[in-house]
Amino acid sequence: MFHTPLELNGKRGQLRSLSSVFALLEPISRAKYPDLTHEEEAISLPLQVLCLAIFDAVLVHMLHTVAPRSWQRVKRTLHCALYKDRVESCLGVLRRTYSNADVICLQEVSGDFVERLRHGMPGFAVVEPAHLDRARNQNSVIALRAATFDLSTLTDVTSEVLEGLGSITGAADLVVAAVDGHHAHRYLVASFHSDSCGLATIPVLSAIHRLTRTKYPAHRLILGLDANTFSAEGAAAPSAAAADHEAASCPLSKTRSCPDVVDFRRTASSCPVNSAASFFDFFSGLGMASCWGREGHLRAWTTCNARTFLQPQLQKAVALRDALSANHCHLKDWVLFYEDQLTASHACVDNTGARRFAQRVFPAQDFPSDHAAVSVRLAPAPPPSPYSSSPRTDDPPPP
Repeated sequence: MFHTPLELNGKRGQLRSLSSVFALLEPISRAKYPDLTHEEEAISLPLQVLCLAIFDAVLVHMLHTVAPRSWQRVKRTLHCALYKDRVESCLGVLRRTYSNADVICLQEVSGDFVERLRHGMPGFAVVEPAHLDRARNQNSVIALRAATFDLSTLTDVTSEVLEGLGSITGAADLVVAAVDGHHAHRYLVASFHSDSCGLATIPVLSAIHRLTRTKYPAHRLILGLDANTFSAEGAAAPSAAAADHEAASCPLSKTRSCPDVVDFRRTASSCPVNSAASFFDFFSGLGMASCWGREGHLRAWTTCNARTFLQPQLQKAVALRDALSANHCHLKDWVLFYEDQLTASHACVDNTGARRFAQRVFPAQDFPSDHAAVSVRLAPAPPPSPYSSSPRTDDPPPP
């Protein structure tokens, strides 16, 4: 730890040389925590080393007690599946299971993933943010099948959405493209990743709605998003304090020109956008529908954020018997469209990589993403009948 030099790949792709592993540690700064004394700031580095050693010793002792002959093999397997080979594993799922899709919307992908997606999915055009974020490595991306769309008409219109939201950083979370299909229809395709409390979801969706209705009314909207909504009664939405902190740091809270961004601290206190049911009510009011139908959002879930005890925040650890409770399973991922343009069928939640849903915690060795893949078949909406306005009842079944 103190004598072995190492080289790391930096967040922006550059090679970083360090004299030792110890050089990765940073002191706790009085500039950030003014209550610290000079002595506490100075001793923060050796204290970190001591705490890490104690924590590692506890984990190793526990694992040696529980599974002395197998835990290192399991650790190596998980490291390869969830870290070392994660990008290739995710691309493998796309190639094996979703290579027949016409539109693929991805969120929170790394710059390396974008490059490998472009070369690893022949027959698709990749639409990435104008300024790829290699620091956070959380980019929203769209992949369009060349056989379905006329790529000569492809236009990135993300900036037109952001104009209605004022000056916003973190624009890599949103990408919007206009494109013509080979069968005379026009499309507006968007991929969006909201902040962890979902505070940006409503303003961005409203901006996309305004753009579609004012500048692209002839285009069929397809929006794939991680809305960071929380589902099921009793589910643990973020606390008011956590949401308030998120509101303060959210790029959207820095702008005053967007009519939907009014008082994020007050919004955070009640967290109205966190509920999947509230989100459903909002986009329904815009004339939109989702892949989940009219009631599917009350039963489906696409993430399971239960933590084991093998991580440092033990106050967030969950016993295995409680891992699949409503407090840890949430519906965060949606496909939205206008109900007068498209209809949905065959909605599927996939956390196995085989278009199949398993009641289990994920990511897993065979499925490295912490969000399930959501797929749906979209078809043109039938023309409205002059004799009936009965609502559709063919909601997709729960996973």
